[in-house]
Amino acid sequence: MAIHLLTFERQTMLLCTRLCTIMFLVMGLAPIASAEDYGIVVKPSMRRSSGPPGSLFTTSADFTMPPSVTSSSLGARISRDSLTVACIDRLTGALIPGCTITITPEPEFGSGGHWHDGERPAGCMLKAGEQVDLCLQMIAPGRSLVRTRAVTAVTGADGTFDVTYVAPEVSGGVFHFLTGTDPQGRPLPFAVAFFDIRIPEQLVALPDAGPGFVMVPSPGGVHQNSFAQPAVVDHLMAIPDEFTSALLERGVPAGQIPTLFYTSLNLPRGGLFDINLNWRPPHTSHRFGNDADLGVSNIPEAFRRTLARVILHEGFHFPVLAESPANPNARHWHLRK
Repeated sequence: MAIHLLTFERQTMLLCTRLCTIMFLVMGLAPIASAEDYGIVVKPSMRRSSGPPGSLFTTSADFTMPPSVTSSSLGARISRDSLTVACIDRLTGALIPGCTITITPEPEFGSGGHWHDGERPAGCMLKAGEQVDLCLQMIAPGRSLVRTRAVTAVTGADGTFDVTYVAPEVSGGVFHFLTGTDPQGRPLPFAVAFFDIRIPEQLVALPDAGPGFVMVPSPGGVHQNSFAQPAVVDHLMAIPDEFTSALLERGVPAGQIPTLFYTSLNLPRGGLFDINLNWRPPHTSHRFGNDADLGVSNIPEAFRRTLARVILHEGFHFPVLAESPANPNARHWHLRK
């Protein structure tokens, strides 16, 4: 399904709709239907209780979950969340069977550190009984990506139906538009649920520059690529200082000590870093806030052993042989904490 750039007007409408929907849900209500006062509610899987009507529902239309990892063996997992969709009479709290509801995931433009659009994956909806294989798009032997998929279902005798949302590998916001009709075929007012796809860790940005180093921005500014776990950032900033001290002790003049250039870390919320702007690898790592690329084209051969020793001393290792000191032709080294 093609995902189109959201216009400013639609983004404004979405913001208003999110706020209005959340207000209704906080009050235990759903948006008002023009004919039958029916509305749509989405929440994590119901745990039925003996409370009054409306007590079954969440007080928020926002959810957070980690991205899936299907195109890499590094921490591979499929991230999913079970949800219940209900058609509700807002006046009585009664759940209404026979409502037809479509759930369409659509990404929030510019979120998760990606300032480009296109066929951005928004995740996959599954109805009860459907298998997760329906969500996977094979991109290479043994590797797949979570596709974008909407679903349509009818509320059962209890006025609800269950669905599963499978998160994409790309972090960022995903709107879920819920549209449908009541049992008489009359349109229901649409509702919106919002998912924030992000890794659990809070990442911080490496400064644009500091003593002995520069953080190289993403080409064209299409990615916010300078984020990592706080401890990783601290050690990345320590490497140039220790490198400079080691070379000065060897008698290297300060003016001959090269600046270190960090070229790619991670996106602000982690997840797939699509360096080719096509929402898929070759990056199979740079997802969890513990990876960084360090350019070495400007590092003289005579200094590289010292630099490698400093990197190891700061607790990093080199997980990719072709992007390590073992390859004299490497243009950058891949560091992982």
